Amino acid sequence: MFRTAGLRLGGAIVMLVLLYQLILWTRHAENWRWLVNRPAASAQAAPAAASSHPDGGKTDRPISADRKSGTVPPSSPKQSLPPATGATDEDPEEMETFAEDVQGMTDGAMNQGRLDMFAYNRAADWVKNQSFERLDRRARRDLSYSDLYDQPNKHRGELVSLDVTVCLTRNGAKNEHDVMLSEVFATTEESRGRLYDLMVVDYPKEMPKGFNIREKARFAGYFLKLQGYESALTKPGQRPEKAPMLVGRLDWTPPPVAPSEDAAASDLSTWLWGGAAVAIVALGWAFWFFDNRRRSRMRVRPLTAEPFSGESIDQWLEQPTSEEEEENG
Repeated sequence: MFRTAGLRLGGAIVMLVLLYQLILWTRHAENWRWLVNRPAASAQAAPAAASSHPDGGKTDRPISADRKSGTVPPSSPKQSLPPATGATDEDPEEMETFAEDVQGMTDGAMNQGRLDMFAYNRAADWVKNQSFERLDRRARRDLSYSDLYDQPNKHRGELVSLDVTVCLTRNGAKNEHDVMLSEVFATTEESRGRLYDLMVVDYPKEMPKGFNIREKARFAGYFLKLQGYESALTKPGQRPEKAPMLVGRLDWTPPPVAPSEDAAASDLSTWLWGGAAVAIVALGWAFWFFDNRRRSRMRVRPLTAEPFSGESIDQWLEQPTSEEEEENG
């Protein structure tokens, strides 16, 4: 009887746990997407998106081989660049004026000089008039940290694309041409910890900011000069460090969203319910097992009677006792 009741109790608890798990599963909307005919909808949306895309449905990012080989090949009609909204370095007159502006630039100074601002503001205007996709596809990928550091005069105005790790950001401010710029210090795998000083137009809104971050991003912008800065290791009287300064845009993709607190709490409660059910079933089985063993030990064996000899009661009473036998003997 107890065994049957224990099994029923364990089965009921297991069913409750399974029902609770089913309730948790139905709470998440993504578990019901199989009810929607999404492949058909995606198939219909893909041609429309491709026809409206400026590249005929192809991504604005160059292929990985282009990133390793250097500059991107000239765009074909099927891969036309997104249009610029104003003057850029593609205008010969703009480049001629920029070449005059950079003649007064000084490398290694801590602050921007008055003559530096002409080229600085012009490069910021070029960036403002172009999307990141346009900058990135036009940019060079064969220039290293050492190329910019050792030969700044040769590469001023070069459009460069870099895979960076953002380490530090500072609050943005508008320049004289009303362009919002944020200062970003970043490294690349090739720079081996040496910093780039990046002046970013329209810093990504959701991207973290601060003095101790590690965010992967891609940068495309124009190289201007070597900017002086004081690192944490700079001693009093020591010359400031120098970092290549570029003006451009950042492309940042948010990392995968971590599980929310509600999801974590739900998972924890699921484990607690499951553990409690297993513990109850295990205790019930153990109690039933030891109770059966106790009952088997207390069980009394039946008495076995001697076979009947056939003598009557009178004959049995007339038999002499052991004391009488001793006296007669």
